[in-house]
Amino acid sequence: MTPTQEQFQKVRALLDQLDHHTPSDLANRRRAPRLPVRMATTLTLLTSPQPTKIDIFTRNFSMSGFGFASRRMFRSDERVVIFLEFPNGPSKLVLSRVTFARYIRNGLYEMGTEFLECVSNPKDPGTFPSHWSNPLRT
Repeated sequence: MTPTQEQFQKVRALLDQLDHHTPSDLANRRRAPRLPVRMATTLTLLTSPQPTKIDIFTRNFSMSGFGFASRRMFRSDERVVIFLEFPNGPSKLVLSRVTFARYIRNGLYEMGTEFLECVSNPKDPGTFPSHWSNPLRT
């Protein structure tokens, strides 16, 4: 289900409010500066019996991970894959691990991730290395 423009605007407003009220303990845990990036996209959850597509709203990216909001709560250590396309640059398929999760409000949850591995210019963004499904190998 693709979010409507109205839903996206509501989420964007909520995320903007959160940026101004981030608890100091969360800010102190950050290892790299964050760049605000707001977009609706889909990630693939690998820790379910079958890889599952889930709609998300990105919040920010850094050298070490990215933050996002979703209507689904993620648990720490769940593994997700996101496909990123860049203008005038190579696309990336990125494996990440959820490191932080909390309920925001209005049925939305906020998560933070840590990058684990990346594949540049994947031939098929819908497939990923088989070892990504096994958390003991990465």
